[in-house]
Amino acid sequence: MVSASVVAEREILGCNTQVLIQTFSDRILVLVTQLGKIGSLVQASLSSAAPMIPALPPLPGEEADDILPEPSASIQLSPLFGAPPPVFGDSLEDAQVLQNIYVSQIATVVWTADSMTIGLPVVVGLALKRAAGNAVDSEQERRERFLSVARLVRACMQQRDAGSV
Repeated sequence: MVSASVVAEREILGCNTQVLIQTFSDRILVLVTQLGKIGSLVQASLSSAAPMIPALPPLPGEEADDILPEPSASIQLSPLFGAPPPVFGDSLEDAQVLQNIYVSQIATVVWTADSMTIGLPVVVGLALKRAAGNAVDSEQERRERFLSVARLVRACMQQRDAGSV
């Protein structure tokens, strides 16, 4: 049984991070926040001409949770509201690129977690902040935040599919 709405919470780089996934008949809303706000909204749609590629199996010694599905090159992103969070870079261009990477990965996690969601657009809201006490995040902190957010979205999808709230 699929739950219409589910919330998961975890600390990421010292920041309490919440993910809400709300399923509608025509789209899925995924909100990722460390600020208690919706943040910028971007819609991800998958072209019907290019199928999703399943995630590769883990290499020997790797955990399955460490493997993220690869986003399709045919994902179309449409900004709906707001600007990328400042955590994503000093310039607007850098912030836009990182936001697109997050949205593409989050949408791909949603689509690969449930075959019933593949044709649905995914609207992603991002409201993230820098690691506690840092003016600028290191590459390691950016990587850790990205992987942790993707894993939290995957855990939330697993909760959703199990029907637990």
